[in-house]
Amino acid sequence: MGGNSFWLIYIQENRVSASLVSDSSGKFQVVSVGPEKDWNSVDAENLISSVDESLSISSLNANITEDQEPSNAAFVIPPFWVGSDGKIFPQKLKFIKEICKNLSLSPTGFLAEDEALVEDSNQTDGFPSSFILVHLSPQEFYLSLVYLGHIKERIRKSFSDGFHGQILESALLEIKTESTLPPQIIIFGQTDPNLINSLKNYPWIGK
Repeated sequence: MGGNSFWLIYIQENRVSASLVSDSSGKFQVVSVGPEKDWNSVDAENLISSVDESLSISSLNANITEDQEPSNAAFVIPPFWVGSDGKIFPQKLKFIKEICKNLSLSPTGFLAEDEALVEDSNQTDGFPSSFILVHLSPQEFYLSLVYLGHIKERIRKSFSDGFHGQILESALLEIKTESTLPPQIIIFGQTDPNLINSLKNYPWIGK
């Protein structure tokens, strides 16, 4: 691969995947995507093993040899791995250092998951967007308020008896803003069509 190729390692709280990205005519494109692998959120060795598996399959999908694999890696990480100073918390930074050390990778930078999605939305729409972003995991979710292309507030919540509209509504009511909330809610993560339909049918109007 060319010198502008790199691995994009996408870490979520309980899943991780690796993709091969290459610079083609001045524009970065995803060449291949490895599968999502589960990992134990407190086990560095488990995370390294899962990254290695996804990276290896991504390499096979791209039909490249080990010698052709790039050494650079960029990271997309959970937003709550990053402090208010914009730096990764030390205990989370250790995970990334261990990945790079064990897989012989050189880190080139990182972006919080919600920030990556907002940046992609801004580029796709051609103007700064406003929406509510919700990432769903089996027993927790986080909500990001996006206003004119910038994240204004984040809320993280746990739940034990399934996710539904009332849980999301309660989180929305905690948002401290004098402006009207954006009318669009984007749900991603571990979800399914039935859940999306139930949220669409939830009586939001008037609330």
